[in-house]
Amino acid sequence: MTRFVIISAGRSGSEFLVSLLDSHPDVMCLSEVFQEKDDNFKSYVERGYSPLDILRITYEICQNKTRGFKLLYYQARGTRDPMFGDADVWHSLIEQEDIRVIHLVRDNGLARLISLKISETTDIWHYYTERDDNPIHVKLSLDECLQNWSGCELKENKVDEDFSRHPIIKVHYNELATDPEGTTNEVQRFLGVKEHRLKSTLRKRHRHPFDYLENFNELKRHFEGTRWECFFTDNTEMK
Repeated sequence: MTRFVIISAGRSGSEFLVSLLDSHPDVMCLSEVFQEKDDNFKSYVERGYSPLDILRITYEICQNKTRGFKLLYYQARGTRDPMFGDADVWHSLIEQEDIRVIHLVRDNGLARLISLKISETTDIWHYYTERDDNPIHVKLSLDECLQNWSGCELKENKVDEDFSRHPIIKVHYNELATDPEGTTNEVQRFLGVKEHRLKSTLRKRHRHPFDYLENFNELKRHFEGTRWECFFTDNTEMK
């Protein structure tokens, strides 16, 4: 059966896509298998499993289904944490060229960073209602904007390069958010499964993320005329 991986930056709609695909009767899609805070991951490590063991086990589950999981850009990097040792999950995935890659990107780096900042502040990462009774407002510094945007751009390009020999599809956040049925139909065709109407209980909480950034105008003035000014154009995210 087909194996796949969803690769993305955080706050790019990846959990929404995971939940949609996992609602397909012939697909098993797991979330962040290599999330260090996850109880399942910690349990594997405590029992002596290496990250490569975890990768193998993940693809062995539900062998009668198309199987995949979500991997964020920073996860399962051998140099990030001593617990990973010399195991290289990314290298293993790159070597297995039959694995299909769904590269999910959020083109508006400002909206993604606002969402990330809010989630880090509230420690709420998944939303099941669009209503927000206690809106949180945040500020972003110039340095964290530049570091995040530049770093994400490098990682995005590296994924496209590293997995160029794989069957790969690039899915854009705006398309997934505004037309989930059409977008997931395309993904289902890519995975080679029968098209179903997919469902998710997750919701987009912040329809207008710019409204939650206290220093939006200050940042917009600073980045005017730069390669990042497109992030401050309302129609890039506010649909």
